[in-house]
Amino acid sequence: MELPGGMEVLGLVPQDAEVEELDRKGLTIFHLRRDSPALLGVEGLLRRMGYLPGGGGRE
Repeated sequence: MELPGGMEVLGLVPQDAEVEELDRKGLTIFHLRRDSPALLGVEGLLRRMGYLPGGGGRE
């Protein structure tokens, strides 16, 4: 998933054991599988905010 340069994403992400394990190892969540609940949660948030096609508009 590509984001506009420098954009920060703030919001709730579903709990994901893989995210917790990567955090313990100091790794970024962007190394998750494409079907990870956490990654899908962020993608849904961005879609609703209008940053990705198929969601609501930005205000």
